[in-house]
Amino acid sequence: MRRGIKKLLISFSVIALIFVSIFLINQNIEKNRSIKVKLESIIGSSLFQVWDFYQGMQNYEGLDRNNIEEINNRLQSVQSYSKVIDSGVSTNLLGPIADKMITKINTISSNFNKTGIISVKDQEVFDQMVQDSKRISDLITDIYYETNTHQEGKIKLKITNYEELKKLNEKI
Repeated sequence: MRRGIKKLLISFSVIALIFVSIFLINQNIEKNRSIKVKLESIIGSSLFQVWDFYQGMQNYEGLDRNNIEEINNRLQSVQSYSKVIDSGVSTNLLGPIADKMITKINTISSNFNKTGIISVKDQEVFDQMVQDSKRISDLITDIYYETNTHQEGKIKLKITNYEELKKLNEKI
């Protein structure tokens, strides 16, 4: 009789352990899913801010003190957003590009503050920044968003085929 009770208790314990294990695994899966959704949301929002800035660079008709200051301020934000994105997708792509763009706009600003005019060379640097920004925004769409879902904002947490963005970073 005692053997039967022991077997019954052992069987009951094993079944209870299995149910508890299944419950804990399920909880872990739900928690991971929730974390992934939050990460996608944070990266997606940051990615849109970065994309919007680079896409909007084309809208600056010319350079003046206000535009230089606005671009510099927005680039400071873009730099932070870029680092969030790079951290979230485990790369170092957008942060260095923002750093280089900040260096360029700071040089233009410094030259403008000294002379009060935009030199031909600084205008050429800015024009190249605008061209590079257009290319960056296109590459962001191609690399970071699921195919044909940019409007929906479905992003990739594991990016691939980013060699062209690396080359552009080296060129900038």
